[in-house]
Amino acid sequence: MNIIRLLNVSPKALASPIPKLVQRLYDNYELDTRKEEDVTKEENTEEDALIDAILATDVMASTMDFLSNKGFFNKDFEEFKKTLKNIWFSVFSREKGKYGSSGFEHIFLAEKKRGRSIGLHNWIFFHTEELAKKLNYFGYLRNLDINGKAAVAMLRFTYNGKIKSSSMFIGTSPELEMALYTLCFFARPNRYCRLSLNEKKLGIQTYVWNDRNKELIAAAFPMI
Repeated sequence: MNIIRLLNVSPKALASPIPKLVQRLYDNYELDTRKEEDVTKEENTEEDALIDAILATDVMASTMDFLSNKGFFNKDFEEFKKTLKNIWFSVFSREKGKYGSSGFEHIFLAEKKRGRSIGLHNWIFFHTEELAKKLNYFGYLRNLDINGKAAVAMLRFTYNGKIKSSSMFIGTSPELEMALYTLCFFARPNRYCRLSLNEKKLGIQTYVWNDRNKELIAAAFPMI
């Protein structure tokens, strides 16, 4: 079968620090949700490095200021960091009491549940798996151009031999995606969150997972 690729990404597009920090986490995860995650000290340090870098960006700093002003948490850098670490990287169980999932893994990578792929809502991981020939692009169901350099698309493809569809931003920065998903997680949990980028209307759907008295990001993705 011929492999068809969607993305042709210049190495320069992924050369900045934050995409590198995201990719650095790829080998930290067991994609099978039935396999427990063992978060090592080194992996914990890598997560902290990514959160620190994202919090240093204007888009995430503004998002956290906005949410703290709305009373979701205290306005304090360490509180911001603790909040992001909790909702994005806390490990929870999607099935059979196995603590093998997190919001970051589900959205910025992918997971396997009962033989099928779930998640995979990030274009950088999509591109990585295309290069590894694990993913075969079948076309888009819908797409929305944002500014000529970024887009939102609902895609159809095979991943590890199984047919899957997923929606994601394409060409956007990890900090923008994490900021938008964090905003909607707090402001419109489990609901359609309306917004506009470059005067283009779209939405974000978030899902909340309740685990051990904590509310965590289970999934988040753009909708058009």
